[in-house]
Parts: sequence; structure tokens; C-alpha cells
Amino acid sequence: MKWGVEYPVGKLIPNDNDHDEIIIYFRHYKNFDDAKQKWEERYKRVDFNNVLFIYEFYDDIYDENLLYEFEKIPYKKVILTHKKIEGLKNDFVVSCYKENKPVAKIMRYKGISGKRYLDGFDYVKFLNETLQ
Repeated sequence: MKWGVEYPVGKLIPNDNDHDEIIIYFRHYKNFDDAKQKWEERYKRVDFNNVLFIYEFYDDIYDENLLYEFEKIPYKKVILTHKKIEGLKNDFVVSCYKENKPVAKIMRYKGISGKRYLDGFDYVKFLNETLQ
């Protein structure tokens, strides 16, 4: 196999030089034709007037300039960070990080409460306000 996997692999190739190719691993399909058919079915169902983005940002992993690029996309969005970052309008500080360092994961549980750190961000309100 070209990619060293037992399932089909696709590639999105941009029409410009500003974007990288994106590799898509169709893990749950036996052949590329089935994977492509499902991809096209699902793509047709996307309502681009109702797209939302949630970005969890770690400044020790990602380039902070990506935040300002993310702010430019013309969709409803939020950036979940571990500290306030100057110049961002769509950010929300989450308390799951230790000593101002991004070392915790937002999906971890807060003790035995059954709540995750993500629950500090009212994502239900974010979704509902957007969908109105």
C-alpha cells in the first residue's frame, strides 16, 4: 500500500499556493470509490451558512499567528485558550491549565463531578445563539 495502511486514503489539493494538501484517511471503508461516494454525499449536506468553529489553542505547540488568521475566517468561531491573548475578539479562557501553562486537556473530567473542563465554556449557548 502506498500509505502503509489497509484502507483508502484521499488527498485534498488546494487551487492556490497559500494552502497545504490535506490527507484524509478513510478508515471505515473497504475501497476508495465507497469512501469518495460517502464524502461527496456528506459534503453536499454541509450548510455553509451554519458552520461553527471551536479551536483549542496551545501556545507551546502552535504558532500564535494562527490565532489571528483564524479570527479572519467568516464564520462563527471561538478560540479556547489558557490565558487572555491581546487582540483576539473570539477567545475564551478555560481554567483547565496549570500555572498559566497549557498542560491539561479540555476534555478531562474535573474530579468526580462528571463535568469536564470544557463545561466552563457555555458551548450550548454558543451553538444556540449561532443557530438562531
